[in-house]
Amino acid sequence: MFDLERVEVLRSPQGTLFLDEVGEIPLYCQPKLLQFLETGTVQRLGATTAKQVNVKIIAATNRNLEKMVAEDTFRKDLFYRLCVIRIKTPPLRETREIVPELIENFLAHLVKKRGRPLRFSKEAWTRLVTYDYPGNIRELQNIIEHLAVECDEVVKPENLPDCITHASQYVSLGGGGNTVWMMKGRRFLILTSRKT
Repeated sequence: MFDLERVEVLRSPQGTLFLDEVGEIPLYCQPKLLQFLETGTVQRLGATTAKQVNVKIIAATNRNLEKMVAEDTFRKDLFYRLCVIRIKTPPLRETREIVPELIENFLAHLVKKRGRPLRFSKEAWTRLVTYDYPGNIRELQNIIEHLAVECDEVVKPENLPDCITHASQYVSLGGGGNTVWMMKGRRFLILTSRKT
């Protein structure tokens, strides 16, 4: 449940506040968030005065907020308060050129943790970089973590999850990507992941 009284923003008047799954905030709690965005103030339960804060808001959701507004499950005024500038971030299947760099980045962190190197056979590497990743970056990261745990020194095709080794059996989700909204002047930002 969304509860501004418990949010860490009360400890520091500046910084960045990340709200994960903002599309899941119940309709009856959305006015609290809207009031916070409009006034920049929060007030603890039982307090007599509000506290002014100057924070950036980053919020993420996998829900289609435009559709939710049309269905009256997300407040239109809150949506428009957050939605000023849109930046579409395409899904991994549309930006395959960044997949190798992401794999190497995730692998570098995991190699430090596990204390020994890990490399990919040519065929395993090819399958990893050509897979569609319908779960986007989280799916990619989880696959690399799985491989770091399962494999000793070399990742071979047989070590890859079934979703990759039998990729022709899987259908990619259409559309997708991330949409970013920024509120002019107050520097508020909302990041949503949409599937169309």
